[in-house]
Amino acid sequence: MCHPFNEYPVTDTALERLGAKRVFIGHTVTTSHRVGRRLDGLVYKLDTGMLTAHYGGIPAMTVIEGDHIQVYYADRDGPSDPYVESNREWDRPYGMSDAEMEEFLRTATVIEDVELGLGVTNPHRLTLEQNDRRMRAVFKDEDSHPGLQKGRWETSGDSSDRYQYDVAAYKLDRFMGLDAVPVAVLRRYDGDEGVVQYWVENAINETSRREEDVPYTGYCDPNAQWSLMDSFDILIHNEDRNQGNILWDRGDWYLWMIDHSRAFRITRRAPRYLNKVKVIPNQWYATSLETLTRENMQFLNDYLNRSQINALETRAEKMLKNR
Repeated sequence: MCHPFNEYPVTDTALERLGAKRVFIGHTVTTSHRVGRRLDGLVYKLDTGMLTAHYGGIPAMTVIEGDHIQVYYADRDGPSDPYVESNREWDRPYGMSDAEMEEFLRTATVIEDVELGLGVTNPHRLTLEQNDRRMRAVFKDEDSHPGLQKGRWETSGDSSDRYQYDVAAYKLDRFMGLDAVPVAVLRRYDGDEGVVQYWVENAINETSRREEDVPYTGYCDPNAQWSLMDSFDILIHNEDRNQGNILWDRGDWYLWMIDHSRAFRITRRAPRYLNKVKVIPNQWYATSLETLTRENMQFLNDYLNRSQINALETRAEKMLKNR
C-alpha cells in the first residue's frame, strides 16, 4: 500500500534474501477489485474482494506460466493483464481518475460557497455538482505578480504568492510519481481566474492532529512519508510548509501536501527551515529526479517562468549529487 520510493528497497532486499523473483499476497482488497501489480512486478495483490456482498468485488484467478502472468475474472471472457496500480491507491470520489477529476473541477456547477477566512489568500470552499455527483474543492485567486510566467524574470518574483503554483505543484507531483498533491486545475469563478483544488475528505491537518492528540494508525511509515514531503519542498523551494498545510487522510493515513503558492523560488539553496536536511535519493527516487530536465518540464510553461524551471532542474541535479 505504501509509496514505491520507500518500499522498493525493503521489498527488493526481502526478495533477495528469500531467493524469490516476486511475491503474491492476499487479504488486502484492491481498490480497483482487480488483481494489482506493484513495484514493477515485484508484488502482486490477488484479493479482488470476491465476497461480493461485503466487498463488492468479483472472483479472479491468476495464472503463472514462467514469467508470464495473466488474470481471469468471473465476469469476463478471456485473460487480462494485471492492473498496474498507481503509486498511491486511495479512495477516489466515484472511482474517478485524475483526468476525470480535473474535468469535473473545471466544469461542474458550484452549488455552495463558504469563505474559510484563512491567511492572506482568503480561500473559499466550494461544493460542485454534476450528473448527480458532488465534490468539494478549494478556490484561491491570489496572484501577486500577474504574468510572471512570461518574458524576463523579475527579481521580485522570489517573493511572489500565486495561485498558479498550486497547479504547477500538482502537475510536477504527478510527473514525478509522488501522487501526494490533490488534483488542481485553473478555472474562472465569480469573474476571476484562480485554482480549484480537490478538498481531501476525512482529513486532519498536522496542527489539529497534535492539538487533539490523534494517534497515527496507518500502515505506512509516517517518517518516510514526511521525508518525501521534505524532499519535494526542497526541490520546489517551498517557503510556506507548516503544520496547517500537511494533511493526513484518516482512512489509510496517507500524507497530502497542499498550499504551494509561495514555492518555486529560483535559489539553489533549500528553504531555511530545511537547510539542515540532506536528501539522499535511493536508485528508484533518483530515476524520477533524473527526468526533471528543462526539456521534460515544458508542461510547466503555463505556470512558471523559464528561470523557475531552470532552477528546478538545478536543484534536482544537486539532490542527485548526494547519492
